[in-house]
Amino acid sequence: MRIEGLQKLLLEANPNEALSLFNRALKIDSHDIDTLNYKAIILFNQNKYEQSIKFFDKCLSIDEKYYYALFNKSLVLLRIKSFKEAVICFEKLLNNPESYNITKKYDSEDIKKINQINI
Repeated sequence: MRIEGLQKLLLEANPNEALSLFNRALKIDSHDIDTLNYKAIILFNQNKYEQSIKFFDKCLSIDEKYYYALFNKSLVLLRIKSFKEAVICFEKLLNNPESYNITKKYDSEDIKKINQINI
């Protein structure tokens, strides 16, 4: 069961309902990477950071090149001030041309600034 096209509407309208629907979808296909990613986003928005990271990691265990999960995980890591881990995620993204659509707003100077925060 894929919920493509409805994610944004569900996330904005009623995150708890969206989470319930994503959980139902995951009962049908526990490896639906898009649904796992959106579930993690909802958890992030609910300040459930550790749970969110767990689901982003699950996405990446299914497909290590699923750059949306890697990018989203880096945002969570920044929020919880795990700067070194966030930098590692960003560097993986920046070093891979396949993730250009995600990283085009960032450059190595941004990553250096994040890394300096941790010093």
